[in-house]
Amino acid sequence: MSNQMLNKPFEGLLNREMAIAESKELIEKWSPYLGELVNYATNLYVRSERSLSKTPGTPLSLFMLFYFIIQMADGVQVLCSRCCFDAAIPIIRSLWEGSLSMEWMLKSDFERRSTAYLALFYKGISDFNESLNPATERGKSLQAKRKKYVYHVDVPLLDTPPDNLANQQSQIEKMLERPKFKDILVAFSEGPRTPRKWYSIDGGPMNLEQLADKLERGLEYETLYRHFSALVHGTDVGHALAAHEGKLYHAPMRSAVHYDIVCFSVSSNLIKAIKMMASKFRPDEDTDNKIKEIVRRYRPEAVID
Repeated sequence: MSNQMLNKPFEGLLNREMAIAESKELIEKWSPYLGELVNYATNLYVRSERSLSKTPGTPLSLFMLFYFIIQMADGVQVLCSRCCFDAAIPIIRSLWEGSLSMEWMLKSDFERRSTAYLALFYKGISDFNESLNPATERGKSLQAKRKKYVYHVDVPLLDTPPDNLANQQSQIEKMLERPKFKDILVAFSEGPRTPRKWYSIDGGPMNLEQLADKLERGLEYETLYRHFSALVHGTDVGHALAAHEGKLYHAPMRSAVHYDIVCFSVSSNLIKAIKMMASKFRPDEDTDNKIKEIVRRYRPEAVID
């Protein structure tokens, strides 16, 4: 069977080659810069593992967050290299949330906060596994929905061998019975029955906006998170339209309109995450100067704090 594409894009909407050519200068400036920051972060991640067992609390939580941030930054770098700046915006928002979580976890009471993060992570997996078990109420509800499901019917969704599911659930339940996790879950079960985030433990912020304000990053919430909510949730039709001489027409699907907020956001948040990780696990390394060397090499005009 031939893999040759028989359908060509309507170039007024999607011209991949032209978009890349028109953004060549930006791509050549930002793509390798983001790539090298990601490379540095992966090596720091591995070096930091050597200090994992020496750190009180539940440091695995911080590693999970740092891993996620690196993974998202790598994805943004690939998208930017193909002039898919708008498509990177949802990923940037997720990466930014990870950055906030790292900062809040390290700001105070690391042992308690890092444990809360992982406790709710395991609880979430436990609840999901319960929904896969047709003998439970959650499972019955899921099966009822599945009977009505008409999309992608040839793709096996949520099929997990019963033995594997039972073993995984047993391991998670044992994990959640450990005193440090049990105490966290008890604390979350008390008080008003409102949706809880891990960072709301011990009177912490109840939502992302409050978390950003507590960390004095409310401006980022307004400009990066709230401003792009409509685009992320598919309710912003404006980004698909452009005006010329008083008339509206469909904008190209790939453009560099938002390159600045995408590239600056991912690089600054990745650098922040690198510095936080190094400060916690590799304080003897000269991380600040290493990062400055990378920034100067690719962005000599940048002001480096």
